[in-house]
Amino acid sequence: MTKLDVTLQCLTGAATGAATAIRAWALLLSTLPAYRLTAPFVETALAALAERLYSEATEVRAAAGEAIALLYDAAGLGELEGDSGELLLTLTCYMMPGS
Repeated sequence: MTKLDVTLQCLTGAATGAATAIRAWALLLSTLPAYRLTAPFVETALAALAERLYSEATEVRAAAGEAIALLYDAAGLGELEGDSGELLLTLTCYMMPGS
């Protein structure tokens, strides 16, 4: 379990707090050099954020989507050969309830 998971679980009942935590995490992420974004880190972060896309709170879903977009761009996932968003689509479909 990552620090992001722990933070988000602690804030489950407080949608504004959870959205703020996600946005703060994304701000910190934007300061990291690309070489620090290892595959295990990116996979773990994407999985944790993808779960928040199904939050009841719109603010949390929006913050998670913004963080995923930032992570996707910062990690260079959009630049992969032949990639047109299949990774993100696969991840979000995998994380859908009931799958």
